[in-house]
Amino acid sequence: MLPRVNADGNGIDGVVLPEVAVPVATYSGRNTRAAGFAQGELCHTLGSYMPFAKTEAERKANGDPRPSIAERYRDNADYQSRLLAVAQQLVQDRLMLVPDAEDYRASTLP
Repeated sequence: MLPRVNADGNGIDGVVLPEVAVPVATYSGRNTRAAGFAQGELCHTLGSYMPFAKTEAERKANGDPRPSIAERYRDNADYQSRLLAVAQQLVQDRLMLVPDAEDYRASTLP
């Protein structure tokens, strides 16, 4: 009974917001406990933010299968244009207000 996720572990069902469609991390609505701390049990309902590595070398050193930020986006302008494209589509679909979509112009890569 969990939502479907993509290869990054991000949800793909329902309204997908720009920060999830053009991610810099895996976002989870649940937060499970680590080994030795009631492993597998939910830990509050705050969710998790698991950032992507910044570079391919960092990703490989960490054994992270998810592409790094540098592998995903050419630069900040590329990242920002992708965010805006998703936001504009949500506006066209009447799922986001124009002022909220415009806020993505200020978004930058971490």
